[in-house]
Amino acid sequence: MIKQLIYGLLCLVSFEAPAQQTRDSIVVAVDNLFEAMRNADGVALKNCFSPNAVLQSIQQKDGEVKVVEESIDDFVVFLGKENKGAADERITIQTVQIDGPMAMVWAPYQFFTRVNSITVV
Repeated sequence: MIKQLIYGLLCLVSFEAPAQQTRDSIVVAVDNLFEAMRNADGVALKNCFSPNAVLQSIQQKDGEVKVVEESIDDFVVFLGKENKGAADERITIQTVQIDGPMAMVWAPYQFFTRVNSITVV
């Protein structure tokens, strides 16, 4: 039953962040992404991603799990057409793991009651 109700969202997103990566700078980068989404600001949203960013979601239906990839440009266009406030995911950053120039952020959100996994470079 739960498998039928839950769709996981996995965002493997590559951000450009300062060379001196601290937890605070990583949290700011993630907050900027979700603020741009909330404000339906396509320009700010596009600026959150590096040119080689990958956006993926996990879809589960009838016991089958699929990884679906979406282009950053399509994502930006879609959210840019939304009304301000329509894409308010209200994330809670639970975990930030840092290894050199890369970090992983685990951030559940309330929009669809799922979780984002965000890779910051």
